[in-house]
Amino acid sequence: DSDVGRLTVMPFSKEEVTFVVKEGDSYLEWEFQTESRDIDFSLLFKRESKEGFETIEVIPKQRIDTSCEPEKGRFKCEKVGNCE
Repeated sequence: DSDVGRLTVMPFSKEEVTFVVKEGDSYLEWEFQTESRDIDFSLLFKRESKEGFETIEVIPKQRIDTSCEPEKGRFKCEKVGNCE
């Protein structure tokens, strides 16, 4: 089951996307590119734990210049939860 989407982020704006991971050992893949300059990107994984919600910083917030070539990545979600 593949859910592919397209998102346009305007300059100086912010977009957050949440993907619900319903099955363990699922993969989240991404590819993005800017028309000019760079963009902030990060990936968080959130899941329920005994203490409430646990947040794991998979990819810390970083600025990426993707004006010359797209940024591609993949994360294996070993457990159910949310990727943001």
